[in-house]
Amino acid sequence: MINLKFNKQQWEWIFYDWANSGYAMLVTTAVFPIYFKPLPCRAASRQRIQRPIGDMPMIIALLAPLLGALADYPHAKRRWLNIFT
Repeated sequence: MINLKFNKQQWEWIFYDWANSGYAMLVTTAVFPIYFKPLPCRAASRQRIQRPIGDMPMIIALLAPLLGALADYPHAKRRWLNIFT
């Protein structure tokens, strides 16, 4: 049986994550194409854009465990939430 009884703080995190996911999807699907469309289509300019976008998953994969461990310290969640938002 699945326990779906969450306390107030857990519900806050659930809704924050839900809203943040929608925002990220909207920006990457609607805003980025409009912003990057006027850029010249030369190979050098495409590579300048694609390199950081391609490297970002690796950077996130390397930093996520460290940042997750830092956020697990008592009374640190709210401080990290304020820093990163």
